[in-house]
Amino acid sequence: MAYFLNISNKLSTNDLMYTPLNLVGTGLACTVSILLKYIPFILLEGAWALVSSGVLIKKHFKNQ
Repeated sequence: MAYFLNISNKLSTNDLMYTPLNLVGTGLACTVSILLKYIPFILLEGAWALVSSGVLIKKHFKNQ
């Protein structure tokens, strides 16, 4: 959803909700991939979830 909103110019990557939406989307995709036992997509979506988590953590500590 975050990616779609970004490419349709409705949500910037700098907006507050972009990273949480991206994390939820990648987390759900990773979970489904685990249930399907599809290793390549688990790795891909897991990596994106880690990146999104890292960005959220960095933003959190930067704002304190």
